Amino acid sequence: MNGDINETVREIKRSFRLLMNGVVSQSMRQKGVDYKINWGVSLPDLQKMAQQYGKNHELAIALWQENIRECKILATLIMPPEEMDDTLAKQWVGDVNSQDLAEMACFNLFQHLQHAADLSYQWMNSNGEIVRMCGYLILSRLFMKGENPHRNRIDEFLDEVALALNRNNLRRTPERYAILDAAYSIRGHFSLEELDEYLVEHNFRVSRATLYNNLRLFRKLRFVICHRLQGGTVYESCYDNKDHCHQICTVCGKVSEVNSPAIVEAVNETKLRRFKKDGFTLYIYGVCSTCQAVITRKKMNKEKTKNIK
Repeated sequence: MNGDINETVREIKRSFRLLMNGVVSQSMRQKGVDYKINWGVSLPDLQKMAQQYGKNHELAIALWQENIRECKILATLIMPPEEMDDTLAKQWVGDVNSQDLAEMACFNLFQHLQHAADLSYQWMNSNGEIVRMCGYLILSRLFMKGENPHRNRIDEFLDEVALALNRNNLRRTPERYAILDAAYSIRGHFSLEELDEYLVEHNFRVSRATLYNNLRLFRKLRFVICHRLQGGTVYESCYDNKDHCHQICTVCGKVSEVNSPAIVEAVNETKLRRFKKDGFTLYIYGVCSTCQAVITRKKMNKEKTKNIK
């Protein structure tokens, strides 16, 4: 049986090569989504393969063990939810190492587990950022589906939200949880318009006023961070109170996160008079390598033109 499973895994990996998309794979690497192997296969293609192989516990286990993006996503699509117990779920979520895979695993599998509600609360209290992210994603999915598990525990989780709602005379509504789920699902920074487009694409329409008011609420709760950049105001989902460092190109406006423990340590060690630090966001302005190359080429072409004259 193991031999058959191993042969099937090899067959699946061969099929990935035929479906590979180098542009997508390179783009994901540039955005920090890094796997040992990433063929850039589209989700619709993976969903078709999942239908071909059907639900298969053993095959899903074998695929998950591969450090290949497509294998792990396919595993979440073919794993029978009823055959995944707490131990296996905790093992899989511990293996998730990117927001990309976290979103796929929660949407394709974790939200459908019989014990999804219990796992969401456990994972939201985890010390691991990705695990916490999965906890929030599962709970928001359950809310969107209209499920109401463990009413007393949900009320406990929403205590802080309820206080903000009361202050702003706002009610608990499905729209609020749908907007929060969308903010968690969008990778990186997003504008109000992009958030609206995402909701429309997922057949959930709300007014701009509703979007703005809820984003303002989520900012107060530290679920969302607001950045006022050169190109306008953008938002970013925040699964905890971590600090944020960004580098911003003053030419093209590209924004990317900077992972610098030295900067974080320097700010944390800075003593402020009569002020308690709660976190920080740092913006580093400059020119990105792409724009530098363009500027250099323009200068070289200009020099060549002068020499010709």
